[in-house]
Amino acid sequence: MRTIGLLLIILCASAPACAETLITSLSSHRILINSNYTGSSIAVFGIIERDAQTVSRGTAYDIVVTVRGPRQYLVVREKEQVGPVWRLVA
Repeated sequence: MRTIGLLLIILCASAPACAETLITSLSSHRILINSNYTGSSIAVFGIIERDAQTVSRGTAYDIVVTVRGPRQYLVVREKEQVGPVWRLVA
């Protein structure tokens, strides 16, 4: 049993590593939010680069995109008009 494990380790170590690299970019790296902000769209695009030994996959890839905001707490208030008076909504 021990020789089989050792043989597998030697075979795995001697085989060249096949790699795929995901190269990505964004349409906008920074979105500024100010008093007249009405929303934004972000386009994420990229390509999968393979080395010479890698065979292309027959199935689709799953992609997860994480969008993070500032690393600080912000207080956001909204105002709404109630008749002739504006009031702040918490």
